[in-house]
Amino acid sequence: MYELLDIYTEDGRHVGVADRNVAHEFALWHRTVHCWLVRGGNIIFQRRSSALNNNPGKLYTTASGHLQAGESLEDAFTRETREEFGVAVKNPVKILTGNFSLDFKRTDGSDFRDRAMYSIFFAETDVPLDQFKPQAAELDGLVEMDMKSALDLFDAKIDSLSAVGYLVGADGKFTLKDITITRDDFVCNKGETLEDKYGKVINSIISRGV
Repeated sequence: MYELLDIYTEDGRHVGVADRNVAHEFALWHRTVHCWLVRGGNIIFQRRSSALNNNPGKLYTTASGHLQAGESLEDAFTRETREEFGVAVKNPVKILTGNFSLDFKRTDGSDFRDRAMYSIFFAETDVPLDQFKPQAAELDGLVEMDMKSALDLFDAKIDSLSAVGYLVGADGKFTLKDITITRDDFVCNKGETLEDKYGKVINSIISRGV
């Protein structure tokens, strides 16, 4: 199935529409939205499906995705959060925007060229982790951890931290479990650091009194 994206110049001028695969093949600029959910002093990561070609089984933004052609940022945010974990998100706060550029090879050896103009939001939730409905085709589940402990992990002040996972088992069902997280568990591409990729987001959230 085709997924059409609006295509831009690097400085944000709209120049047309292209299929998502074409956008990544020819390094065309497009827009993405990222949503982080927090509960009290905790932040929720998604665990990407172990069946995915790109960063399988790694921890990443609670929900994220491309803006489809003609879609507003607000509509994309609502769609992505609904699709990926099935919980309505209220009062999202935009915290960071920018341009992102990355080229790498997927695990199957194919090339992936990403040129994204991103908008990052966070929102608070009081929904228990086991009330989420992770999208099984995309996620192995969700992982909740203390934000300040995560910052210590990214800064290598600690080697691991305790977290709670709502993860899929061999029977295909999601259950709560206590797990241990290390720096190797996170998506972190070549040339990136955990402090820049995730620490900047968490510090932005904490600075808003969460």
